[in-house]
Amino acid sequence: MTENIQDVISTKLAVAIANPIFQALIANCVQVVILVLICLMNTHF
Repeated sequence: MTENIQDVISTKLAVAIANPIFQALIANCVQVVILVLICLMNTHF
């Protein structure tokens, strides 16, 4: 039982730590893609 509880706690901790990191990475990727698209639009038109 104690091992299962430790697994649950560790997975919850990992999710709690990883969620903001993934959200920040996704936000940065979206910003970079938008910037690249704007640059391409400016150069072509």
